[in-house]
Amino acid sequence: MFAKLKKKIEEQGGNVAEGEKFNNSGNASTPRKGISPLQSSFGDEVSVDTPLQSPTKQEENPETVGTKEEVLNLLVRRTEQCKKLESKISEYASIIKEKNKAIEKLEGSLEKQQEATDKRVQEQNEQYQLSRAKLSEGFTLALQKKDEEKQTLIDRVKQLEEEKSLRFKREEESDELQGLAAQETAKIKHMLLNTQEELSKVKAELEEKSSRLQSIETAKEKSDTELKTAQTKLQELQQACEMLTEENSSHTQLVGKLSNEKEALQGKIDQLTAQIAEKTSLISSLEETNAELESQQQGITRNFDLHKSKTTKLLEEKDDHIEKLQERIQMLEQRFQDQNLEGDDRVQAMENERNTLEKKLEETRQQLTEIKSTWSDKISHLEQQISHLNQKIIEDSEELAHSQKLTETVRENFTAQIHQLQSKLEDAEKRAEENWQLANKKDQLYGKEKADLETQLQKVKFDKIDVENNLRAKVDSLESQILSLEEAKEYEKSNSDIKVSQFESQQQEYVDKLLQVEKKMEEVEAEKDKHMVKEQEAVISSMTSEMSESKNSIKEREKEFSSCNKEKDDLCLRNAELSQELSQLRKDLESQIQQLKSKNSEKDEELEKLRGEISKSQSEISEHVTKLEEFHQLHEQNTNHSSQITELEQQVTELQDQVADKNKALKKQEQRLSDLKKTLQRELKVQALPNDQPMDIRSQSPQRDQIGVPNTTQAPQFSQQQLDSFQNGGSRGRAPPSPNFSNNATPLETNLSAGSPAVLHDISSVQHSARLQDRVKSLQDSIEGRANILNSAANMNSLEKDINFQYLKHVVMKFMLSRDAEAVQLIRAVSVLLKFSAEEQKLIRETLEWKMSWFGSRPATGGGQRAKYIPPSF
Repeated sequence: MFAKLKKKIEEQGGNVAEGEKFNNSGNASTPRKGISPLQSSFGDEVSVDTPLQSPTKQEENPETVGTKEEVLNLLVRRTEQCKKLESKISEYASIIKEKNKAIEKLEGSLEKQQEATDKRVQEQNEQYQLSRAKLSEGFTLALQKKDEEKQTLIDRVKQLEEEKSLRFKREEESDELQGLAAQETAKIKHMLLNTQEELSKVKAELEEKSSRLQSIETAKEKSDTELKTAQTKLQELQQACEMLTEENSSHTQLVGKLSNEKEALQGKIDQLTAQIAEKTSLISSLEETNAELESQQQGITRNFDLHKSKTTKLLEEKDDHIEKLQERIQMLEQRFQDQNLEGDDRVQAMENERNTLEKKLEETRQQLTEIKSTWSDKISHLEQQISHLNQKIIEDSEELAHSQKLTETVRENFTAQIHQLQSKLEDAEKRAEENWQLANKKDQLYGKEKADLETQLQKVKFDKIDVENNLRAKVDSLESQILSLEEAKEYEKSNSDIKVSQFESQQQEYVDKLLQVEKKMEEVEAEKDKHMVKEQEAVISSMTSEMSESKNSIKEREKEFSSCNKEKDDLCLRNAELSQELSQLRKDLESQIQQLKSKNSEKDEELEKLRGEISKSQSEISEHVTKLEEFHQLHEQNTNHSSQITELEQQVTELQDQVADKNKALKKQEQRLSDLKKTLQRELKVQALPNDQPMDIRSQSPQRDQIGVPNTTQAPQFSQQQLDSFQNGGSRGRAPPSPNFSNNATPLETNLSAGSPAVLHDISSVQHSARLQDRVKSLQDSIEGRANILNSAANMNSLEKDINFQYLKHVVMKFMLSRDAEAVQLIRAVSVLLKFSAEEQKLIRETLEWKMSWFGSRPATGGGQRAKYIPPSF
């Protein structure tokens, strides 16, 4: 507005100047009367609106202009023009006053707006600082929560490992106790069966003798009664004879008839006695058959009880399995439903699942304690039964001593029967040996299947360890990235505070941009944290569920194995049924193996998917980081390098401390390695024989390489992952150097002259920082070079923590320290662990039996270089 007014005034001023020139020229040519110079000057100003002639034309026509009328007309016109100009000037003055008032109002409003903007900027700065403080506190709390969760998970893993070791020890002890109890019960059963057989025989003999005595006594009583009746009759007859002596002639015929009747009655008595003897023999045979039937009935009832208990166990196991599957289906359905949830609802669902799993663990622990208490009660009950049986055996032995004195006279009659029974027993023993051989073969097959399952479980465990190491490495890398981003944000905050003082006009735009970027970063970090937490919890829950299922399956199979060992006596009668059950079990095992393979493949696919998602998220993060770096490159040109130099010096000191700590740890591990090498050299020393040639231990011991060091191919992978996690963890608490450190020096060098002191200071600082970076690189190279030494220690630790190695060590120690009779029972376990062939197992058994026998020949063990034993040094 002011510029336009100035332009108009200048144009008008230019026209007035032209009018003055014209007036001066007119006055020079013609004398003017009654006109003041003011009027002339005001008349000259109207030259813009009136079409006047140029001074050249007036000079050319001086005579025409010289009239008075024309001069008056010109004066009138000029006065009118002056009035018009005065009115315009007054209008312009009023406009100028209004403009000045508007300018004052605008200046006041501008001041007010500036004050309001300053207040808003201060409030926004305060809000920004508060939000930054809240965000930093939230990040610190989240990191603390993550560290606490990690520590809790590590403690749980340690507790589970300790529980595993305790459970394995308890199971081994229970297996040993069960084996000893089974042996003692088998011996007691055998003794009881022998005593019962002898007692049954003696009872049968006694019953036969008592039946015979009873029959003889009844015959005697009958004969006595008959004799009494006959005596009475004889007395009566004698009296009648005495009385009727006189009538002998008449009654002779009656006497003859009576004698005949007497003879007939005696024949009938003989017949009755014979019939009674036959009936007594029939009764004894029937009693024998009844005893045999009762024994058969008892055997059948026992078999029925065993079948019934087995069927009840199978039904209970099926019901438990069905309940487990139903619970798992419900859990999976709930997980599938929870996948559609978002945010806090999903976290609550995961917490509910976690609580349910913890409740299940507590229930299983309670069940285990109950089972242990029941087993202890059963063991005490069995011990009481054994003591009671021992008392009964003592009493039976006393009764047998008494009965033997009575039955010595009867045994001579039953020698032939005993020979027959011995022949039958020999046939039964042959059949029992055949059944025993079949049972041994089936046990070997079952042991092989168990070994295969154990190898599969080992593979699953190693896969779990690899997955956990990968996840830990990823968590460490993400934490280092989060720390670097937080430090970059703090650096941005300081730069933005400096820029707020310099660029007040552009502050709102930059603040909006920063808020948007922070929101995006918070969303990205929140999504990353959620994804990582969910993935870790899903992987851990799946692995724990698989471990629990595998443990349950192993326990069930061990229970089945113990029941099979207990039921070896009954296997002789049920070979066909067991063969069918074994075929079904093989099919089930094959199906389970296929299911495990399918699960492993599914897990591999899920891992590949997760890796793809992680790579995508990392690419997105890298894009965001590049954008942030581009945004920060504008702010990082005017910053000083002193803070960076101090940070690098702190890093160097921290790295030196870490190197010192790691040197101490390496020295300790080197001492451990030296001790282990010494012990290995002592154990691997072989006594050199005079006739033997020098032989390579590594070439002659493939089985030792296969069994003593299981899964050597997986050990370097594990150590490498430990190194990655070690390096990531080492750089966790360290401030990262600025990404554009080398580029920061270029604008300073271009803006300043070469001889200025600022340039010299920057050059010296750059050289100092370069030296510090070289020192940091050299330290990192030394750390990475020394980290390779940790591989051997990690391998040894993995060997010491291996379950198969510990179990092999335990079994070999028992085999070496136990007696010969107990070592025979451990041959099968040692042969399964060390993968001995049938010939080697037979050779060990024969040598132990040779050592236990009084007379016998030593088995053939070879000679010379191929000898399988160390000959005595004479």
